[in-house]
Amino acid sequence: MDQHIFHILAKLSIVSFKSIHWQHHCIVILQIALFLSFHACSNRSPEESNMPFIKIWLKNLFLQQCWIEIAGEYEIQSQSGKVLQHGKKLEKKRLQIRSSGWTLGGDEFQKDRLLIHLAPDAIIKLSDVPYQGDIILQISDDQKIIAINKISIENYIASVIQQQIPPEILNIALLQIHAIMARTQALFLCHTEQKNAFQIASDAPDFNYSGLLSQSNLSKKAVQSTAGMVLLYQNNVFQPRYHFACGGYTTPMEGSPSFFSVCCPHCLQNQDLSWQSAISAATIQQILYRANLITLQEIKSTSLKIQVLQKDEHQRVLSIHLQVGNKVFHLSGWEMAKLFPDNTLPSNYFTMKMIDHGLIFEGRGIGHGMGLCQYGAFALSEKHLPIEILQFYFPGAYVTRLWKEN
Repeated sequence: MDQHIFHILAKLSIVSFKSIHWQHHCIVILQIALFLSFHACSNRSPEESNMPFIKIWLKNLFLQQCWIEIAGEYEIQSQSGKVLQHGKKLEKKRLQIRSSGWTLGGDEFQKDRLLIHLAPDAIIKLSDVPYQGDIILQISDDQKIIAINKISIENYIASVIQQQIPPEILNIALLQIHAIMARTQALFLCHTEQKNAFQIASDAPDFNYSGLLSQSNLSKKAVQSTAGMVLLYQNNVFQPRYHFACGGYTTPMEGSPSFFSVCCPHCLQNQDLSWQSAISAATIQQILYRANLITLQEIKSTSLKIQVLQKDEHQRVLSIHLQVGNKVFHLSGWEMAKLFPDNTLPSNYFTMKMIDHGLIFEGRGIGHGMGLCQYGAFALSEKHLPIEILQFYFPGAYVTRLWKEN
C-alpha cells in the first residue's frame, strides 16, 4: 500500500464537517483508509481476503522443541517463498532446533524463517493445541522457537471473547458487545504495531488466546453476527476498556470515549456490590516487599503513611501517596488495589481510614471502572441492543461496519 496515500486519507478522515452529507463522505474515506491500512498489516492481497489478519506470538511454545501435527493440506515454505514440503496430512512429529537449523521428524531445514501455510479448512496442532491460519517459525537469539499464528481477526476474536466474560453473566448480547470491542482493539494494534513481527502475545491481559480450544458455538455466533463492526471515536479506532462492575459510576479515561463518567443505574441500586476490608500495616509492608517495592531492611520500618491525592467527581481514587520509612511511592488507585492478593481490594472506588496498626477500606464495585461495565451491560441487554449499550458506556463513540464476513 502507498503509505503517502494512506496518510492523506487518514488526515481527511479526522476533519470535522458540519454538513451531514460531508460527514458521510468522511466516514467512507475513513473506511477506505482503515481498510488499506489493515491489508498492509496482513500482507495479503485484496483478492485473497476481505478482512484483515493479525499475528499472535504463541508464548506457550517459547521452547527448544514442540510437536506438530496437521490435518489438511499444507505447505512449508522458506523465507524466500520456496516450497520445501507439501502434503495433505502431517503425522505427529517433533520440531527441534539444531545448530544447523530445523529438524522436523527426519527432515532438515536451513536455519531461517519457516512458513507453514495451511488450507482454509486445515488444522495444525502445536504441542496438542489446535490452530488455524498460517504459522511463522523463527529461532530466537537464545535458540528457542518463536511461533507466530497469522489468522483473520474474526477467527482471533472468536477465541478470546468468551474468556473475557464471567460465566454468571454470559449471554449472546454481551458476547456481541465484546466482539465489537475486541475487534476494535485488534484493529488498533494492527495499525499501531504493523511493522513488528507480531501485534499481540497469546497471554496478553484480557486477551488470552488458546487457538481453537477457546472457541465455542456461542462465541462464533456472536462474531459472525457482528462481522466487521468496530467502535470509532472521533473517526478513529481506539483501545476500549472494560471491567466487571463499576459500583454506580464509571470513571473517565483520558484520550478515549470513556473520558466522560457514566451513571450506571443497575450498579448504583445493587447493595451487594459494597465491600469492606481491614488490612494491618504489617500486611501492607509484606505486600510491598513481595512486589519488590521495598527491601527486607525497610520492611522493619514502623513508619507507614497512605494518603489519597486525587479522586474523580464521584470519589473514585485516582492517585495515592504511599510512604514506608523514607521511601515514597505514587500509585494510581487501581495500581494500589492490584497490589493486594485475593481480591482484598476489589476496586479503586473506596474510602479509607486509619485504625490502630492498619487501615479499613470501604468501597463499591469490582475492577478499575473504565469503559464498559459488564454487570450493567448484562442488565441493559434485556431491553437494549448491543450497539445502544456500547454507545451508552462510550459517549460520543459510534459503531460502523468496515467489512462483511466472506
